Amino acid sequence: QGLVAAWIENATSSPWAIDAATPTNLPQIVNLSGQTKAFGLKSATAALVHVRTSAPVIMTLQQGAAVGAPELFPAGAELHRYLAAGDVELRLYSPQDGPLSGELELTATPVIEIGEGVGDPQALAPGATALFGFEVKRASNIGAGVRSDPERVSARLLDASGKPIGEGVAQMHKLQPGRYLLEARAPASGETLVVRPAVVGLTPPDNGPPPDVAARYLELVGLSPASAR
Repeated sequence: QGLVAAWIENATSSPWAIDAATPTNLPQIVNLSGQTKAFGLKSATAALVHVRTSAPVIMTLQQGAAVGAPELFPAGAELHRYLAAGDVELRLYSPQDGPLSGELELTATPVIEIGEGVGDPQALAPGATALFGFEVKRASNIGAGVRSDPERVSARLLDASGKPIGEGVAQMHKLQPGRYLLEARAPASGETLVVRPAVVGLTPPDNGPPPDVAARYLELVGLSPASAR
């Protein structure tokens, strides 16, 4: 049971008439109207963008050639998404017979930089997301995870474009040189969490520790790949 939306479209035809995206600076609060709205968001640096609405909405995000799947928010949007630097288009569609309603709130928070070891604690309200960024200088076995109190956090590892690499509160991957992001998300219900990120293997000798040594590093900071979820 619940709200369902369905339509058919392709690259040249859509039931939705979308006007040109309105250039939008963050933060911003907008009163919504009309069947659809499009907002052009541009950032010189990567950021964690927060999108909230006070009424039901269907939403898609497009960055470059990558178009996200439509997401339906029957009680209003609460979306936290990593966006790489560059142009992003946010599209909103009315999920009912009638125009969009309520307010759209757009804000952004910077990516929190972390390095080798355990990072500083961060408070996460219910439904909130924190994004931690780190650089891999050489191909290495990297352990990454998040601890939380209470232990209810979920975590994903992303590449610089936002593509998921793995999921779980403790992960281990052979990563190539580049930038990566560790996403920590609190459940929508419950109490505020205190989370601490951990990354090991960024500054190892040679090509990094073997998997069993990296696993031991994770255990030392209170994480275990066996506990990944």
